[in-house]
Amino acid sequence: MDTIQGGRKPNTQNNGDRESDITDAGLVEIGRLEAELVARRLPEALAIANQLLRAHPRDSRVLAVCGQVFFQVGQWAVARDAFRGALALGGDNAKWHDAAGRASLLMRDWVGAEAHLRRALATSRDDADLQIHLAIALLEMDRPRQAQSLLMRVARIAPERVDVYRLLARVARVMGRPEEALARFRAAIARAPEHGPDYMQCGDILQELGRLGDAIKAYQAACEALPNNAEAWIQLGGCFHMIGVVPEAERCYKEALRANPGHPEAYVALGNTYGDTGRVKEAWEVLRKAQTAYPDYLPARIAEANLFERIGQDREAAGRLKVLREEFPESPPLLLLAARLAKTAVGREAALVDLEACLGYVHRRRSKDLESLIRFTMAHLHDQLGNPAEAFEHFNARNAWRRLVKPYMRDSVVEEFGLLQDTFSQEPALQNAAFQTIQRRPIFLVGMPRSGTSLAEQILASHPDVFGAGELNTLNRLFVEKWQPPRQGDREGTQRLLDVDHLKALSDSYWEALPEAARQSARVTDKMPHNFRYVGLIRALFPEAKIIHCRRDPLDTCLSCFMQNFAEGNAYSHDLADCGFFYRQYVTLMDHWRSVLREPFFELQYETLVADPEPTVRALLDYCGLPWDDACLRFHENPRVVHTASYKQVREPLYTRSVGRWRHYAVYLTPLVEELGDLVPETDRAFIRAATEKAGKAGDGATQAAVG
Repeated sequence: MDTIQGGRKPNTQNNGDRESDITDAGLVEIGRLEAELVARRLPEALAIANQLLRAHPRDSRVLAVCGQVFFQVGQWAVARDAFRGALALGGDNAKWHDAAGRASLLMRDWVGAEAHLRRALATSRDDADLQIHLAIALLEMDRPRQAQSLLMRVARIAPERVDVYRLLARVARVMGRPEEALARFRAAIARAPEHGPDYMQCGDILQELGRLGDAIKAYQAACEALPNNAEAWIQLGGCFHMIGVVPEAERCYKEALRANPGHPEAYVALGNTYGDTGRVKEAWEVLRKAQTAYPDYLPARIAEANLFERIGQDREAAGRLKVLREEFPESPPLLLLAARLAKTAVGREAALVDLEACLGYVHRRRSKDLESLIRFTMAHLHDQLGNPAEAFEHFNARNAWRRLVKPYMRDSVVEEFGLLQDTFSQEPALQNAAFQTIQRRPIFLVGMPRSGTSLAEQILASHPDVFGAGELNTLNRLFVEKWQPPRQGDREGTQRLLDVDHLKALSDSYWEALPEAARQSARVTDKMPHNFRYVGLIRALFPEAKIIHCRRDPLDTCLSCFMQNFAEGNAYSHDLADCGFFYRQYVTLMDHWRSVLREPFFELQYETLVADPEPTVRALLDYCGLPWDDACLRFHENPRVVHTASYKQVREPLYTRSVGRWRHYAVYLTPLVEELGDLVPETDRAFIRAATEKAGKAGDGATQAAVG
């Protein structure tokens, strides 16, 4: 509403349609009132206005100038009535209609605002302020196309008006066009680069689009422009948290608390960060600070219940949930928690009923992120209940939206993987003895997402000599910021990148970014699956590192990726065909690493692990140079917090129910099989053909039906 309140002052001159009976003394008082307004002495102006109205209650000029005073002091209803009185006594006046319209806007009387503003525009068609105010009213009445038409006209006649671009961005967001909204906000930034809220808006849109790297840059600009704005720091921290850069996330949340000590949202965000990284004691401390300062702050109470669920204390979580749902029965975060805690068919059916009702409300509110999360949760409930058709419908609807906002670019993957293969065409020859003798022996677990990396890390982290660091984004960040592989054929550029001093600096940077407890441990695991891209770099940075390649059936792997709600990257997972394409590129790159590395990495097959665990785990520990420990077979008893999609599965003993899971969804898998090609055995192809024939439709046809 800044555009409304910051507009020009109404013209209080009588238009002459009627005689004014105001005395000379009254005219003097009007002059005094206008002088007080100019000097921004509002209490004095208000006192004069009340005196004038008592003396001249039916004079249009008095009513108009007093309306201006009431408007300035925030008495919008009184101001609107004064302008309406002036219009009734003095006849149509565009400025008075504009003022009455702006007062109506601030009262959220959209219909009244539209009526006044259209009357004003009838005599002042090219007035930019009038068109902007009317556009705001139309936008609030859910008529974005009409609002857009007015604003585009203003942009043509007054291109310097920054507020027009901000409103056009808002229109674009309402109409579901995030890229256009982003362009509009950037146009506003070009005209007013010091305006921090515009950077915030860009960050919000980029975050919705899944472009977290770009969102971070936008929020960083917002924090630079608004260093004492806690919200900017919280949003920046949230992005860092989602991409796994935990130290930066923690720093941002602490900056938010510096800017606004005791800010409850910052406390909750910091508590969630601690909880997700296993620092449970610290998580409890900050969440209790939030609840002590704000006992009724719902997000802090929900965060506490979520933390109980996250660390496996489901009974405590359910107790908190029961109390909260009595107070807030329709809260979406609570409904989602209830769905995660549901263990029986009856409980899951009840959760589906609640989420179905919530889905309609969220859809009407156009909250796409929340709608996506609800659909994801409903899909998993249907999957657990043995309803594959209903589950796939929700998975596909969720992914259809994700494909729209973040299309997958196949060419970029082909180029990236080609550059990696060209850069590491042979194993780096590290001749520097000092560098080679540094005792840094991390264990990297790589492979496709959903291939068993979390399970493998939980097994290793149950060994007393191993610290499980989880999914670290450090290697990817170093690659993006400090590596930059040369173009194909640039051998000099490759040699510069493989310079020992450069490699040692990168190795130091990686090691220093590890948690302190990890650096003090004998061995530390990094289970970022997509580090399979950097196997050559890993071998260059850490000659003594152990690399475990986690493998799983390609159909199960790709389907599981399609059924996951990844926070960042993994755009291929939104489409089964793209999953198959990416999987083939991954297989090709891993074949390259096998051909150029002298020391082989350990091939850990998921199906073998769950079918015959003890000999597989013994071989795994032997490869890592670790003595046998029975705790590795009791990994599900390990209390460490796992902050990946598999956090529930690693609390269970080994099971085989996920092997061959794709068979339940065979009718939908034709696009995936076509991309995977000869990676799918003929027996599995035959099963899929039989399933689709039995269903009376082709696999891709079933997919289209699910979208509809």
